[in-house]
This record gives sequence, C-alpha cells and structure tokens, in this order.
Amino acid sequence: MERDIFSSFVDQYSKDVYAFCGYLTGNAHDRDDLFQDTFLLATEQMDRIREDGNVKSYLLSLAIGIWRNRVRKRKVRMLLTGERLEASDWEAAEP
Repeated sequence: MERDIFSSFVDQYSKDVYAFCGYLTGNAHDRDDLFQDTFLLATEQMDRIREDGNVKSYLLSLAIGIWRNRVRKRKVRMLLTGERLEASDWEAAEP
C-alpha cells in the first residue's frame, strides 16, 4: 500500500520537485542528483508524509535541506583545501 501511495506522490509532484531542484542548483547535474536524493529520502521517511498534509511542501523542504547541507559541505571543503570560493558558492543555498 505504501508503495502505491508513494508512486502516486512521484507521479503528482515530480515535475514541480524537478523544476525546483533546477532552480536551487542552477545546473543539470546537481539538479538530477538533488531530485533523486529528495525522493530517496522521502521513501526513507514515508511515515512522516501524511496523505492529508501538504506533500509538495514536504518534498520541497527536503530538497532545500539536502541542498543546503551539500553547499555547506562544499564550502567547508573549499576552505580547508584552500580552493577559491566563487560568489555562486556562497549564494547557492538561498532559494
């Protein structure tokens, strides 16, 4: 039953989540990774998704959280290795 519910969530919200991931990341590679990881995390947290709740909002908030964590890790890695930070690296986590 959960598989059917989740499948319907993917069918219903995938276009919106995909577009939002593209907006956050600004490039196709990161967009695709973020999209996949968002739905992967959602499958792991199926018990937190309620059918009567705002599923789209929940999925978008997962995408934001995943992306912010990635940007934060990228910044730390760049600071520790001495790589040059671009302005886009600092602004990437802002939706």
